[in-house]
Amino acid sequence: MIRSHRIRLNPTPEQAVYFAKAAGTRRFIFNWGLAEWKRQYDAGEKSSALALKKQFNTIRKEQFPWSYDVTKCVIEGAFRDLASAFKNFFEGIKSGRKVGYPRFKQKKRSREGFYLANDKFDVSGHWLKVPKLGLVNMAEKLRFAGKIMAAHITQTAS
Repeated sequence: MIRSHRIRLNPTPEQAVYFAKAAGTRRFIFNWGLAEWKRQYDAGEKSSALALKKQFNTIRKEQFPWSYDVTKCVIEGAFRDLASAFKNFFEGIKSGRKVGYPRFKQKKRSREGFYLANDKFDVSGHWLKVPKLGLVNMAEKLRFAGKIMAAHITQTAS
């Protein structure tokens, strides 16, 4: 059985800046991947999220050195979201459902957040350990026992 928790985090100001950087990096990489997909499609090439991820990793050090400030889960999550968006689009076309072409993420319109893979973070008591950040205080303990598959850190209005 799959269950989810929604637990408020109490980050310090430095941790809040890290979360904002990670969410902005995810949005930038998704938009870069979408633009590159469109460019390759217009040039007559076939693209995939895995190929775009490899292409991004080859140019990452020279063109986007600031992307190393956040955990690599942010980048992997952005390309996973891009793959999911195109999968939904193409499956919608095949089944006759009306599914729009993936759109660029905007700061105003999209939910700010990022994913952490299950082996990249740790939860113990009231603390969440995030890579390249450290311990972040949680408002409460986990309510259920079991294996944690992933974490999605999002920002909501307070």
